[in-house]
Amino acid sequence: MKNPLLTVLGMFCFISIINGQLLPSANSAAQKNSIIKNGTIFYKLTVESEDPQAKMLNGSTLEFSFSGTDSKMVGLVMGGLVNANLIVDGSANNGLALLSLMGQKKAIRMNADEIKKAQSATANMNGVKITPISGTQKIAGHTCKKVMVTDPNNPEVQTVVFVCESIKPEAGGIVDNMISSFKGFPLGMEVKSNGSKMLLMASEVSTKIPKKSDFKQDIPTDYQETTMEQLKDEFGAVIKD
Repeated sequence: MKNPLLTVLGMFCFISIINGQLLPSANSAAQKNSIIKNGTIFYKLTVESEDPQAKMLNGSTLEFSFSGTDSKMVGLVMGGLVNANLIVDGSANNGLALLSLMGQKKAIRMNADEIKKAQSATANMNGVKITPISGTQKIAGHTCKKVMVTDPNNPEVQTVVFVCESIKPEAGGIVDNMISSFKGFPLGMEVKSNGSKMLLMASEVSTKIPKKSDFKQDIPTDYQETTMEQLKDEFGAVIKD
C-alpha cells in the first residue's frame, strides 16, 4: 500500500492491474448473522481533495459478485468514462478483463500467472503493518472490525480498513490475497494523506446468488482483443507499471 490512491483502487478490479449493474437484491437484509459465501457487494468511492485528478474519481462505483469459484468485479470511474470489468474462474484459473477507456473498448484474456500478478498488485502488503483498532462499525448492515494499515515508507498515509468476518467467498478472484491479509472481507477503506481523504464504502450486501451466465468469459463484439503489453503501448502515460 505504498500509494494511497492504489490502496483504494486496489478494489477497482482491472484498474488495479494496470496500476492504477447487477441490480440490488430485495433480500439483501437476509442472513445478516450468517456466513455469506455467494452474493454481490456494491461500493461507492467518496473523495475529499484539492487534487483535480483525485476529484475526478469522486462518485466512482464498484460491484463485486462471487459464487463458488467464480468472481466478477465491475468498476465505473469518472462517471463511466472508464469502465473496467474483470471476471475470474478460480477453478480453471483464467480470467477476462474488459476495459472501456476514452471511447476505446479492449479485452484481455488472463492466464494463471497474470491473475497471480493481479492478486499481488491488489494486496501490495509487503512491509506494511496491520494493527487491530478497538471498536466496530456497521457497514451496509454488517458489523465490521477496524484495522490500521501503516507503511513505514509512507508514514503520512493513514489507512483504516473495515473488515467483515461473516463474508467468506470460496474464491475472491484478484482480492484473494487481500482477504487473507485482513482475515476477513473488506467492506470499506478510509485513506487519509496530505489533507486528502478517500473513502470506499459498501452501500449494500446482496445475498442473491448470481447467475452462472454472469461469469461468462465471452468477449463482446464491440471489444477488440489485445494484450497488456499492447495496451500499454497504445495508451502510453495513461497506463503505467
